[in-house]
Amino acid sequence: MNFKKSNNLLNYVKLNNLQILTIKGPDSKVFLQNQLTIDINKLDNKINFLNAFHCSSQGKILTNMHIFKICDDTYQYIIRKNILKEYLKYIKKYIILYNITIFLDKKKKIFGILNVKKKQIISKIFKKKNIFLKKKTLYFSNENIILKFKYFKRYYFVILSQKNISFIIKKFFLSKNIYLQNNNSWDKFYMKIGYYIIDINYHCNLFLPQQFIINQMSAIDFNKGCYLGQEIISSLKFKNKINQKLFLLKGQTKIYPLHDDLLEFKDNKDGKWKVIRSKIILKILEITSNIFLIQVILKSNFIKKSLIRFKKDKHSIFLIIKVF
Repeated sequence: MNFKKSNNLLNYVKLNNLQILTIKGPDSKVFLQNQLTIDINKLDNKINFLNAFHCSSQGKILTNMHIFKICDDTYQYIIRKNILKEYLKYIKKYIILYNITIFLDKKKKIFGILNVKKKQIISKIFKKKNIFLKKKTLYFSNENIILKFKYFKRYYFVILSQKNISFIIKKFFLSKNIYLQNNNSWDKFYMKIGYYIIDINYHCNLFLPQQFIINQMSAIDFNKGCYLGQEIISSLKFKNKINQKLFLLKGQTKIYPLHDDLLEFKDNKDGKWKVIRSKIILKILEITSNIFLIQVILKSNFIKKSLIRFKKDKHSIFLIIKVF
């Protein structure tokens, strides 16, 4: 779905495929520091949210997240709703070791504001003149929590609010200037910035963090102390043993793809189509009729100019548009 082009229009989306988790209690900081791949102390100033991994003891990713501090002994993070049950089942054995409670925040709704070019729009809505400071990505405005992202020259925001977003923005915009999009619009943004979408249970506890774009996302702090899976994650980094990267494909197929479908590439030497080994499809997103974005993990040395297709649809064709 295309964005409205006028700078006076506000594109927003109800992010009902995401879930807020709250960690509260005297041991909340210790728990998170011992579990996550980031240094939790960096959240103390409450001016930034961080991206992080929660990994298993084998160093495999259970989930990725956006995490931030609410107040002393209270933190929140945002993960995909589809894997919530599987994730909570796995970490249950660790929670009981700490004086904490972990629960779903059912009061707050999650919304996204997309593709903002005109800075005055957001400043006006949330009455925050400093919302575009480069080094600040987390804002508290009355009962609302705002996470700020930037992609090229445009801004994107995740809003956590007890009120409906339409109630907030209709104070400042005529109804005809407010444009509701679906979840695909936000997932498309995630895919373009290389934010890996782990939203099926099969993908929990499957990947190593190094298979993702860890440096740009700052999702692992290699200078912090011990945490769950740290030994394996660190040793693989320093031995440089991971030979896979995240790729973004765009193309067309008349048959809706599935995560376990076989992909083929056209060998430039003999012109034959050959099955791609060791691929993992993370996310399949239909952006218009028969046109898809595919987020997939492939070998690092995969040739960027290769033609790719789904084996079950010989007439499909995909190009690599980005390597992370």
